[in-house]
Amino acid sequence: MERFFEAWVESLADGVSRRIGAVLRAGRTEATRVPLNWEPRGGGGLRSLLPDLVLARSDRTIVIDAKYKPHGEELGIRGGWTWSSVRCRWGCPRSGAGRR
Repeated sequence: MERFFEAWVESLADGVSRRIGAVLRAGRTEATRVPLNWEPRGGGGLRSLLPDLVLARSDRTIVIDAKYKPHGEELGIRGGWTWSSVRCRWGCPRSGAGRR
């Protein structure tokens, strides 16, 4: 289910990238890997970050690390977040946009 969710988020990001004129890079192809340089050397064991998606254009970079949580629907029932409360400021695609 996690891979399906990440693929779904990538398809949404693809639609957004087209609408805002950004380049979409995907972690599944290693295109988003960022090396970490610790100061002082040896200060950390993590050598790089690999976010799922990066939307980039000249004035803005958006980093997305999608995580599927099977209890997400329960959060909405308890009065937490709901899908209808999520807003997009960059012109999110309408249903079906971003499909190839």
